Amino acid sequence: MSVEFWFLIGAALVFWMQAGFAMCETGFTRAKNAGNIIMKNLMDFCIGTVVFSLLGYSLMMGEDTFFGLIGRPNLDLFLHFKEFIASPADGGFTGASTFVFNLVFCATTATIVSGAMAERTKFSAYCIYSAVISLVVYPIEAHWIWGGGWLSQLGFHDYAGSCAIHMVGGIAALIGAIWLGPRIGKYKTDASGKVVKVNAIPGHNLPIAALGVFILWLGWYGFNGAAATTPSELSSIFMTTTIAPSVATCTTMIFTWIKNGKPDVSMCLNASLAGLVGITAGCDAVDALGAGIIGVVSGLLVVLFASCGRPRRRGRRAHGKRYVGHAGGRPARKPQRPGGPERPSLHRLCVAARSAGHRRAVGRPVDDGLHDRLLLRHQEVPRPARLGGG
Repeated sequence: MSVEFWFLIGAALVFWMQAGFAMCETGFTRAKNAGNIIMKNLMDFCIGTVVFSLLGYSLMMGEDTFFGLIGRPNLDLFLHFKEFIASPADGGFTGASTFVFNLVFCATTATIVSGAMAERTKFSAYCIYSAVISLVVYPIEAHWIWGGGWLSQLGFHDYAGSCAIHMVGGIAALIGAIWLGPRIGKYKTDASGKVVKVNAIPGHNLPIAALGVFILWLGWYGFNGAAATTPSELSSIFMTTTIAPSVATCTTMIFTWIKNGKPDVSMCLNASLAGLVGITAGCDAVDALGAGIIGVVSGLLVVLFASCGRPRRRGRRAHGKRYVGHAGGRPARKPQRPGGPERPSLHRLCVAARSAGHRRAVGRPVDDGLHDRLLLRHQEVPRPARLGGG
């Protein structure tokens, strides 16, 4: 009873990771897309619950068939509910506990893809994807590993889901990102199509992103440790789950500090997640030294892969400023357009108006036509057409 109680508490912690994903993705994207990000993370779980209940769970945990490729579909959850929630005679977990546990892991797999395709995915299309991965993709491949399928028969070891969850979610995210392409304005190309500049698109709220990472870290103790059956096993898993992300974060901080002259906050937050992902598969099998090595590798990989493919120009990285201090950079003044007068910016109009008001207040002479002339010039010069309708 006590082991099954912790099993369900761990499932609740994994569900709480949905909040972490939502906060992390929202903070690292632009404010105008916050509602879309929150809605996608919410519907990942809600749509996933519906389709996993109807068919996904039986495909994952049903009787093994077709040479270990798939579970046999059944409707025991609906047709034999009393037996489903009853404690088995052998003292194992109830069907309801196993269902809830696997459901929250299924929702986590679906949510991983949201961040990779953020800010350029139609909501209706994303709902279809969420239903497909929760109905078919995750249940079948998880059956191979945890449902008695062909990989488990070969002795494959994935204790908490580095392969079954994170690799599958990562591959789906990679396919989606390649299919959709980059966000509009991310890359600038020349006439031949070669990328000559990478524009930084910073997130709008770094504290919210950091809060999401801390929530995910907390939930990861349930993610990795929920299946533990003894206090010794659970404490060992907690220890390795703490060491790996901590070492990964320190590694990334030192690496970016040396490379850029200052530590990169957003990259360190991603390194924490990379360390957690790296330790997930063998969290029960490695010692403290092994967890530290996994952390070092994870911290280095997250920086190297983030910088992969970025062009260089004039000896400096083309992707420009990082998230930290980006807003403090003073934008350069736009050059005068050929063939027409320079349109005064709204900032200059506001400065002119404030200056006139101050001069009136102190009794100094005021050029009353200055603001009007600037405003007239601002209205006479047409604005360039916006591309893409916003």
